[in-house]
Amino acid sequence: MLLSHLLSRSGFAGLLGPLGGWRQRRQGARNAPITAALVGVATALLMAGCSVDTPQDLISSGQSYLAKRDARSAIVQFKAALQQEPNNPQARYLLGRALLDAGDPGSAIVELGKAQDLRYSDTQVVPMLARALLLAGQYRRVTDTYDNVHLDDRAALADLKTTLAAAWGAQGDRERTERAVALALELVPTHGPAHILQARILGGQRRYDEALALVQQALAKDDKLYEGWHLLGELQWYARQDEKAAVEAFRRTLALERAYLPAHAALVAIALSKGDVDAMKAQAQQMAAVLPGHPQVRYTEAQIAFAQRDYVRAREIVQELLRVAPDHVGTLQMAAAIETHIGSLLLAENHLTKAVRLAPNFVPARVLLGQTYLRLGQPQRALQVLQPALVGEVASADAISVAASAFLQLTEPARAEELFRRAAELAPDNARIRTALALSQLSRGETGAAFAQLESVAASNSDTFADMALISARLARREYDQALQAIEVLARKQPDTAVLASLRARIHEGRGQPAEARQQLERALSIDPMYYPAAARLTQYDVADGQPLRAVPRFEAMVRTDPQHAPARLAIADLHLRAGRPHDEVVAMIAEAIKVAPSEVAPRLALIDLQLRDKNFTAALAAAQQGIAALPDSPELLEMLGRAQLAAGDHQQALNSFRRLAGGNPGSAQAQMRLAETHLAMRDRRAAETAYRRALEIQPNLPDAQRGLMDLVLQDRRPRDALQVARLIQTQRPDEATGWLFEATIQNRLGNTAAAITAYRGGLRRRPHPELAAGLHRALITAGQRAEANRLAADWERQQPGSAVMDLHLSDIAIEDRDLPQAEQRLRRALQREPGNAGALNNLAWVLVQQGQAGAVELAERANRLLPNRVEVLDTLALALAAEGQHARALELQKTTLERAPEDFGLRLNLARIALQAGDKALARSELEKVARFASAEQKAEANRLLQTL
Repeated sequence: MLLSHLLSRSGFAGLLGPLGGWRQRRQGARNAPITAALVGVATALLMAGCSVDTPQDLISSGQSYLAKRDARSAIVQFKAALQQEPNNPQARYLLGRALLDAGDPGSAIVELGKAQDLRYSDTQVVPMLARALLLAGQYRRVTDTYDNVHLDDRAALADLKTTLAAAWGAQGDRERTERAVALALELVPTHGPAHILQARILGGQRRYDEALALVQQALAKDDKLYEGWHLLGELQWYARQDEKAAVEAFRRTLALERAYLPAHAALVAIALSKGDVDAMKAQAQQMAAVLPGHPQVRYTEAQIAFAQRDYVRAREIVQELLRVAPDHVGTLQMAAAIETHIGSLLLAENHLTKAVRLAPNFVPARVLLGQTYLRLGQPQRALQVLQPALVGEVASADAISVAASAFLQLTEPARAEELFRRAAELAPDNARIRTALALSQLSRGETGAAFAQLESVAASNSDTFADMALISARLARREYDQALQAIEVLARKQPDTAVLASLRARIHEGRGQPAEARQQLERALSIDPMYYPAAARLTQYDVADGQPLRAVPRFEAMVRTDPQHAPARLAIADLHLRAGRPHDEVVAMIAEAIKVAPSEVAPRLALIDLQLRDKNFTAALAAAQQGIAALPDSPELLEMLGRAQLAAGDHQQALNSFRRLAGGNPGSAQAQMRLAETHLAMRDRRAAETAYRRALEIQPNLPDAQRGLMDLVLQDRRPRDALQVARLIQTQRPDEATGWLFEATIQNRLGNTAAAITAYRGGLRRRPHPELAAGLHRALITAGQRAEANRLAADWERQQPGSAVMDLHLSDIAIEDRDLPQAEQRLRRALQREPGNAGALNNLAWVLVQQGQAGAVELAERANRLLPNRVEVLDTLALALAAEGQHARALELQKTTLERAPEDFGLRLNLARIALQAGDKALARSELEKVARFASAEQKAEANRLLQTL
């Protein structure tokens, strides 16, 4: 049957974070427990008849522990003093200070507040209470409460102003941050923490040399400023890329203050950047030793699980952390990264949207949200969220490079290249940005310079990102020899991997060498038996050979290694479904996948989808409801619930579900599309139109929304509104073909061929789009202007020789004219330019069958590997097999194909033809009689003709 042809580091954004620039106390465990041994010692002393200490004795003892930096023991003493004398203001103050040193700012706030109520000295309480509020993340409360507070002691007031500066910095108010620092230094010119925060401000402005000099001056005066050593480490790492010096500074920080969390986190981040999981684990153990039970320890455990690609475990930990602190921005960002890798982009978007709302100046969250929008196909929303990070002192190289990628999606390569150059200037040593710049040049046709740049980056950097980009670019251009050379260069950087073997398989596939491709894929699995992409691609070969169950053992081996491997379990279920196993058995397999991996969304979605395809709407609805109960935050399951409700005819409940989906995902065009579908089912055309228009506000270039809106207004006999949609697209993106194609389509539907020709020509005047040229060619033929159409085709081939689109279009015309030799010539030429074009492969196979020529089976099998299980491709493959005498396989394949589309009488007619070739007259008669009764007039005539031959 014919097929129709109609980017890591986040830069230096964190240098002005809320943890910098003041003498931070310990961030240890909340409510640190009194050890059993200590309680036992105290009890033993009492029982031995020792005299009971007075409150002042206990306070003095606690102070001595604080001097030794033993906050936990100090807490025990101060609490004991307060048991005897609850209203002792000094004990309350010192307990608050000890709790802050032990890393429990929440409890410290309570105790320091009580000390203040008991009228303990503001000079001592206020700076400490402000610091506790800062550590607890209550930045607005710090600035609202203490911005105008005055203390008589200059040192205490300088300390308070430094805390205020950090709080203003956390809120993104640079002017007030700098003013508070200046006031602190005016009060005490030698105030170390203020100098450190001043250096942090300079670092945030990328004045790295000045920042480094200021930190070194502060440390020369007071080498016990551990936050100074930490900032020195940040400057060495981010600005100087001197990892060794950075690690030394961070370790010096921890030597001075073992519980200083930012230093622990920095060492974890360095290990993570190198993929050194063992170093991450070692650092986590050190952290846990001094901060047992602290959330940061659990967060690091999530980072380790993420680095090990154990996304289920990472997600479990992060969800636990979010239950405790749902507004923690770092945890929200980690949750989004996990969901992105799992494939739950809508859930990732939810987390990041909340993170950006809570911390508008946290650039890494904006960058990740921008990348998420790009993966969702929403480049304009990506640009909106990235805009604050593209200008001024906060401009981020990462944000700029993602914005450049958005312009590439919007087919504005010049804007993209401009931004990539800006990003490269900000981060000249960032191999990923230099690589992206080269790719933007490639998109503009500057192939020589682009490939030279890619090869230069790949040769000069141990990172494999540029190598992979180079290989991908070569593969995309079908430059297989150069791609293979790039793979071998990459192989010298790292041991031979499953990925490299898989890339070699891609090259063999592109060259039409399936045996060699299969060999490389098998080799990939021998290197890494858990490498799922290789197993999945091998499965396509097995399915094309009509032996789906041959692939099952590969996935069963993965499940034995990892029983929770949901993709492998789903692959097994799908293969059994393809092999014709009863659906009840397949449902049981998917149910088992849900049982062993209850937190995975994919098996639940697969189960609902299968039940919907089986039209078992009751079961689908029950499965969707169970899925929502288990994973209430999953937008994918909520969408599937709405689909099940809609299929079951419960339109109002479906509408409620899709409204919830849209409300929770205001940036989702897909949610609006589901609403439009439901409104149409409820015959509320006005509401459907509103939903389509909202979808287009979110994603202006969404073809389904554009087409749906156009169809709706045309059905309502509102051609002006339909043309308005098309012309709006033309205005938004005048150099794209979409708006002009839509206008031409509308005019064709209205029967205005001349107006359609005008629209095609209007688009071609702006830019030579092959789709517009093909549309114009067909319109000219429809208008009876065959000679003009032929001139257009000749001019196009002369002026635009590098495109296969016109050859594919002209092959369709030749097939319609029954000029099969001309169609064959066109298709072969198109395949020289696009060897992986499945439609061309399929159509060439069909043409060869019709001409009685050999080679159709191989072409059809290649098409099926590229477009697996499409009925048009399977139909062509069955005809090709029959033409080569493989009647048994052809019959079996065509029967399976007909099961997928039982109302397609063209498939049924071809089954009869194959049965006649195989000598099965009974089957042929049965199928021909069905065609003769129910098919179109043309198909009935052909069926009756064949019946007469029996």
